[in-house]
Amino acid sequence: MVGDPPINWGQANTNHGVKYFFRWKNVVFCIYLQYKEFAIKSKNDMKRVEQIIGVVAIVGIVFKLFLLPGGSILAILGLTSLSVFHYAFSFTIFNGIQLGNIFNKQSYKDTNVFRIAVSVLIGIALSITIIGGLFKLQLWTGSNFQMMLGLGVLGTILPIAIFFYFRTKAEFYSRVIKRVAFYGGLGLILFITPKDSIVDFYYGRNPEYAELFKKTLAEPENKELEEQLKQMRKDIRERDSAEE
Repeated sequence: MVGDPPINWGQANTNHGVKYFFRWKNVVFCIYLQYKEFAIKSKNDMKRVEQIIGVVAIVGIVFKLFLLPGGSILAILGLTSLSVFHYAFSFTIFNGIQLGNIFNKQSYKDTNVFRIAVSVLIGIALSITIIGGLFKLQLWTGSNFQMMLGLGVLGTILPIAIFFYFRTKAEFYSRVIKRVAFYGGLGLILFITPKDSIVDFYYGRNPEYAELFKKTLAEPENKELEEQLKQMRKDIRERDSAEE
């Protein structure tokens, strides 16, 4: 009786590995082609990406302010994405470099090391300010320190950028001024707004809950207050469900 031929497991594993490699190579290549097509079609792709993320962040903030379902998730997603975007791509935004040309040396002919370094610094400051704003809206601890740090850098850079813009009229400084003024202005408004005022805006319809929330913010280590807040939140939800 003739049995099945012996299997060369080494050769079998090799063949499987080769097929696996080429399969994923094709997938990566297709993704690369899609990326290149997007980069070619979009003449101002970095600005467009920033606008899309900004819209998500704005919608999330509005939903959060009015305590609509999904508001916190959208705000966290939008503002975190906006923060990461500025942290990672600030050197392209301020120097007018498009997404598809990041690795093209010719894209950097109109800039220099100083401008790229300043762009990275501004991007970090914007990122910290945006995250600080998210913490403030979510009433998390540490928001004021983050915003103070970010706004301090932005406040130092803004007058310098204005001075050099009027001196050189360079588009680089125009981009810096617009973004620093916009994000810095919004950040400053949030920074000077007391957390108690935000609590009153969120929970003005439940003054008892708002007052307890303020006490909890003032004494974050007080576990008793925290438990009382959780119980009151649970009671409010049960009452609202019963009314529906």
